[in-house]
Parts: sequence; structure tokens; C-alpha cells
Amino acid sequence: MMDDKLTVDAYIVPNLSSIFRVIEGTLFRPLQKLTAVGCGNETLDQSEKEQLTDPNWPLVQPVYNLLQKVLESPYISQKDVKHLIGNLFIQRFLELFDAEYGPERSMLRSLLHLLYLKQIALRKAIRRAMNELFYRLIHVDYKFNGVSEILEILASIISGFAVPVKEEHLAFFRTVVLPLHKLPTCQLFHEDLMRCTVLFVNKNQHLGLEVIDYLIKIWPHTNPHKQIKFLEEMMMITGILSEADLSSHIPKVACKVAELLASPHFKACDFAISCFEKKDFLGLVEKYKALVFPLLIPTLGKAKVEQWQPVIRESLFGLSRVLEEIDGILYMQNDYRGTPDEHSLCGNKAQRVSRELVWEKLTQKAERRVQGLNINPIPYKDDQVIGNFNGLNNTNMITPEIM
Repeated sequence: MMDDKLTVDAYIVPNLSSIFRVIEGTLFRPLQKLTAVGCGNETLDQSEKEQLTDPNWPLVQPVYNLLQKVLESPYISQKDVKHLIGNLFIQRFLELFDAEYGPERSMLRSLLHLLYLKQIALRKAIRRAMNELFYRLIHVDYKFNGVSEILEILASIISGFAVPVKEEHLAFFRTVVLPLHKLPTCQLFHEDLMRCTVLFVNKNQHLGLEVIDYLIKIWPHTNPHKQIKFLEEMMMITGILSEADLSSHIPKVACKVAELLASPHFKACDFAISCFEKKDFLGLVEKYKALVFPLLIPTLGKAKVEQWQPVIRESLFGLSRVLEEIDGILYMQNDYRGTPDEHSLCGNKAQRVSRELVWEKLTQKAERRVQGLNINPIPYKDDQVIGNFNGLNNTNMITPEIM
């Protein structure tokens, strides 16, 4: 052990500047786009891309190992390393995460985690460099290969945040973590992003309502796969929040569950059905049935008629039996009883009655207005669409030639 310390003191510490020049000169390079022989990268699927190798890896791997030994050595003090690692070094180091070669990104993840753990004085600079990288990803590039690896490190950083969470970290949550959900490539790193979101919500439960509102705001109406990811995140958050905090957002969550129940994509519908297998969510549905049933039951009834996948259709009938057991009377009051075309055109019976009452009131009001003006109503065709009291010179008015 003493010999190792003497070796480090005699050979490594005096030459740290030269060692870091070698590290920077070797690692900080233009990243190569990996392609298979005879075809472009666009023709490969994800599994094939993972099998590609970087021809530069045998050269850079020993340098990565050298940097790891320097950072891990108990005989090299933080002071010796601190003055050699500045903001530019950290920025260029994070840009290496865009490498397409998976083993290189894994090595970078281990080194960045080690650097954050050992160099306490550099932590703020590392977080600031992460912010800048994410800002560029959100507002400029939309694509970066190493987002998952950086989010993994970020999750370990978030878990160490003190409570109450500082304003600096809340700003990061609102300007980085939430906007990352709207990226077209979000599905590639959503698991790690969801972990970061859940960690923040565990630190401050009020952030959970912000997450639900933001996911609804950017809801991907035409992307069933992303809908599943978003609803999964909402389900995790509903399991964390207290009932008092969540009560105002239960109808919002129920609307999204209903939307997936009606989805023609069978995986989306199946995931919505699986939400009712969670005791927490089913308990909320039972407690707030007066709010939730009018949102769920008509859509569920329509889905049972229109769902094309036999297994999913059976599951929908099973779900309807579960909800009917909760409150059979309320279920029947909101149950869908008509053809799909009739439902899509007019809605359920309560909606149709309400709509007819509104038109009746508007007609009575228009009649009273015409009588008060002492003028005769303008004659219209029988097949008019606009209305009896709607103004002059439109295509429905009966002209003298027609009369």
C-alpha cells in the first residue's frame, strides 16, 4: 500500500497536467457515425445498431481506464484534480455522450457519476453543463444519443436533494424535466425521465399536479405508444399523491383513461383496462364514482361494441361488470344504449335531452324578440338549417320566384 502511494506521489501527481493533456487530446474528438459495411445506418433497426462497433474504441478505451484510475485513486487529492477540470472540460465531456457506441456511453456514465461523487466543488458546474445540454436538446437539436445515461445520473442526483427542494432545482424541474416529455424522441428515454419525475414528486407532492396538467397539455392524441407512456406516468403519480391533493384532478385522469379505453389500438386499450387492476386507482374510482362514472361508462359501452380485438373485448366486458358491482344504479344511469353511429352523433340520452331543452329555450327567446319588434318573421324553406330568426339574404330564404 505504501509502495502504491510512493509511486503515485513520485510519478503520477507531478505529471497530472501531461496526463490530462493526453486524456483531452484522445477523448475529445469528432464522434464517428457508425455504419455497417455495405449499408447506411438508416436501414438498421435498434438491435442491429447495438451490435455495431466503433473502430476507435481500442484506442480510447485505455484512456478512459486511465481517467477512471486517476479519479478513483485515494492518493490523488481533489485539489490536484480540480484545477485541471474546468467548465470547458466538463462541457466537452458531456458532449461525448452523443456517441453511438453503447459501451462508450456506459463508460462515460460511470466516469461522470464518479466525478460528481468525488469532486464536490465541481457539482454545480456539472449540473449547469447538464442544463445547457438539455436546453439545446429541447429547443434546437431534439436528438441526443446519451439522454438515458445522463438521466440515470440525474436520478441519483435528485434522490440526494434536500427537502424542501431549492428554487434552483424547482426551476430545473419546470424548464428541463417537464419539457423533455414533448420531444419526438421521448419514448427512447421515457423510463429514465419518468424516474426523475417521480423522484421530484416524492420530494414535493405539489409537483405531481403540475406533471398531470403538463402531460394533459401536450397529450399525444395520434400516438398510442406515447399515450401509454404518459398514462403510465400519471398512474405512478396518482399512487404517490394524497387523496386531498389529487381530488381536483381525478376527472382529468379519468378522461385520459376513457380515451385509451376507446382507442382502436388494442395495446392502448389493454393498458387502460390494466389501470383498474391497481387498488389505489380503483379505490379512487369507487370513492369519486359520481364524477368518474359519467366519463367512463358511456365510453366503455361504446368500446365494447367497436373494439375489434376479441380478447380485449372480453376484458372490456369484464371491466364493465367490475364497475357495475361498485354501483349498479349509477352504472345503468350512464350506460350506453345505442348504436355506435347514434352515440357518436348525439351522445347519450341525457345529452340529447339537454340539447333539446337548450334549443327550445332559444326558439322561445327568438319568438318573443320578433313579437316585440312587431315584424313578421322572414319566410324560410322547410329544410332550413340556420334557424327561423336568423337575418336576411341567406340561401334558405324563400324568394318571390320560388313562392
